[in-house]
Amino acid sequence: VLEHIEDESGFLAQVRSIGKPGHRLLLSVPACPWLYSRHDQLLQHYRRYSHRRLCSVLEASGYEVLDCRFFMFFLFGAALLARGWQMVKARMGFPADRVDLGNCGRVGSLILGRVLHLEARVGFAARAPFGLWLFALCREKQNAILDVSHYE
Repeated sequence: VLEHIEDESGFLAQVRSIGKPGHRLLLSVPACPWLYSRHDQLLQHYRRYSHRRLCSVLEASGYEVLDCRFFMFFLFGAALLARGWQMVKARMGFPADRVDLGNCGRVGSLILGRVLHLEARVGFAARAPFGLWLFALCREKQNAILDVSHYE
């Protein structure tokens, strides 16, 4: 939910305060800030993250990033086409007023499930250079001094 929180550093400080010492945190966030669009606004996202920004936010909040990777890279091209089509429609006077994910039916669900399963298997062997989402696994640093100066 980090993309839905305006004060991400304050939220992460609260998470740290309620977690057990040395706890782990697994999160996923939308990637590629340059993809931020009306779609994100309708979903009430404040931002999308780059790999560097997500790691910086977590480290400044007292976490050690154990792993941070892109995922949903096989669907990246389809998402780019969909966002492009949204931009064309908006310029023609039909701006999006809701998020319509549609219904892909049983066959479409099966295909998407297989694509995501393949991506999960490939993702263990190789890191994707891009994707629609990022996930991060991190651990609370013991006796960390928080650096929130770059958020003020």
